Amino acid sequence: NEYKSLGCEKMNSGKEYEDLVKIVQEKVQQVLEKTKKSNITSLDLELSIKFSKASIRKANELGIKIVVALADKNGNLTLLNRMGDSLIASIELAQKKAYTSVVLNMCTSEVSKSGLVGIVSSMEGKIVSFGGGIPIKNNEKLIGGIGISGGTVEQDIEIAQYAINAVLG
Repeated sequence: NEYKSLGCEKMNSGKEYEDLVKIVQEKVQQVLEKTKKSNITSLDLELSIKFSKASIRKANELGIKIVVALADKNGNLTLLNRMGDSLIASIELAQKKAYTSVVLNMCTSEVSKSGLVGIVSSMEGKIVSFGGGIPIKNNEKLIGGIGISGGTVEQDIEIAQYAINAVLG
């Protein structure tokens, strides 16, 4: 019997069968999600919203108010989300962090260390050199950038990295 080869002969109740079906459905969903994530080549509004929600979830966990900015692979803003009572200055900083991470294809915390200090002054304030901006890559390909502002540099980096991991795994 082919069902015995699947281990189904040991099921004694409808509950055991339902549990097995649930496990199989979860595994199929995981494979579909992984396949879907591998096909992401750009950062659109729908995906930007997922990054924003994950960022806010982490900010709430840390007890801080942030601004989240997301930019596509060309550096264009796709989403800006400000939590109530976050610093007004964070609006501009988050956008610059997202932009910087895309146009330089590096974490903003690495800009000063990379010897690109001159570019910071020559780009009329568009480039920032402190943490909180991280390029978003899928399968090693740049699809956009995230900028977080409102916490300490360490918190901003932690939130940005959390969002990337939460959305892309």
